[in-house]
Amino acid sequence: WSTMPDAELFALAEKKQLSANLPAQVKRMLQDPKANSLVDNFAMQWLQLGPLVRVQPDPKRFPGFNENLRSAMRKETELFFAELIRDDRSVLDILDGTYTYLNADLARHYGIADTVGNSTGAKTKKPGGKPIPREGFVRVDLSGSPRGGVLTQASVLTVTSNPTRTSPVKRGRWVLEQLLGAPPPPPPPDVPELEKDGKPLSAGTLRQRMEEHRKNPACANCHAKMDPLGFGLENFNAVGAFRDKDSD
Repeated sequence: WSTMPDAELFALAEKKQLSANLPAQVKRMLQDPKANSLVDNFAMQWLQLGPLVRVQPDPKRFPGFNENLRSAMRKETELFFAELIRDDRSVLDILDGTYTYLNADLARHYGIADTVGNSTGAKTKKPGGKPIPREGFVRVDLSGSPRGGVLTQASVLTVTSNPTRTSPVKRGRWVLEQLLGAPPPPPPPDVPELEKDGKPLSAGTLRQRMEEHRKNPACANCHAKMDPLGFGLENFNAVGAFRDKDSD
């Protein structure tokens, strides 16, 4: 709740009955609107989404990114966690939950047409879907889609990218730190970045440049842990849109 105990909790504590009634009291507290503090003051900090308010993706590469989309990205994650807490859902939903919350802006960004998760322009569609409303957020079923859990939400994918491209290193490090609790050691000094002033230091695809980077023995050990996790998310560009090619 991020505030003082209420009268019922104080009364139980005074009678020394709080421990005996703890499960019931936790359930009661989670149903209270004040439990939204768990989303605002815990989940958003845990997922390191504070920088989302400051990220500035390259407008030439990502012209569709705007303030409405930025706000919708955060709201999706907030509503996802609010359901997780409110309905006492499995913690595994954080990894592969087949539902989310979208408004029209974010649904367009994801290429999702309706509430059962049909792709925009799909020839074969699952029945029963309703259009995503222009105003407000609705629950959307993601079963059978490439998205699920928090890892494929645009909020996480955007804050773990660079302004001009994705970053398998940042994404892999985020998974190690925030989800697995196993952060890698800091990088050694004097290791060159893959880019300088927005330009690649070597030619080739991002994967090829990363392979070149890993030839440095001082880098190889940590990158062996981070890069495979990050490359697993390369179907999502630097602002979380799905892609088939490494072109944005």
